[in-house]
Amino acid sequence: MEVFAQVPDPRDPRGVRHDLATVLTLAQAAVLAGARTLLAISEWTQDANRNMLSRIGIAADQVLPSESTMRRTLAQLDANNLDTRLAG
Repeated sequence: MEVFAQVPDPRDPRGVRHDLATVLTLAQAAVLAGARTLLAISEWTQDANRNMLSRIGIAADQVLPSESTMRRTLAQLDANNLDTRLAG
């Protein structure tokens, strides 16, 4: 989450309910668990064990992003910027 917190958020700050680091952390964890589509990432996120999520930095009582939120957020990312930060 520390690296993801440094990624610039491309979204308009009005109405943002989930910080970018949370969305990226959930997406990464889902892909590492085998999710290969945005729908699978969202389903994994909603089904994830809350204790496990708290170990990766997601508060146990936090409302998780919906599939449409994850889809829109990931689509707006600057992939080159994200690659550069992850490679660092």
